[in-house]
Amino acid sequence: MELQINIVTIGVNDLEAMAEWYQSKFGWRSSRNMDGTISFRLTNMVLILAQEKKLARKLFVWHDWKGFKRMVLTIGFNSEKQLDDAFRELENNGVFIIRQPEKTADGAYKGCVADPEDNYWELAWYPFVEMDYPGSNFPLAESVFQS
Repeated sequence: MELQINIVTIGVNDLEAMAEWYQSKFGWRSSRNMDGTISFRLTNMVLILAQEKKLARKLFVWHDWKGFKRMVLTIGFNSEKQLDDAFRELENNGVFIIRQPEKTADGAYKGCVADPEDNYWELAWYPFVEMDYPGSNFPLAESVFQS
């Protein structure tokens, strides 16, 4: 069985502010769903923002506002140059930088940013992983993050 991730849902405190942040910083277009969540249709996947307390109730888990979210969302690139171009664009858009791109011991090239609610976004190029063609569609003419 071949599995792939098609939908990622992030629980957020301020749904409208977070949707605006992803629209203005990454250039992604959103749509509101009937259940009140907000979706971003990306290449080969959907990112959904859901109100954190509602998402916790839906999953039958305790919402205590504490702890690391135990996840990092990664945007993959097909070259260091593509990653550098995207990172530079995020910096110019005022995105909070956690870690500048750098080579890692395993030969990867990675940097990390955070959104206003401390969800971590890793930007990564792995020389041993080929992104699906057309890859993540980076870079695009208007914005490396627009889809």
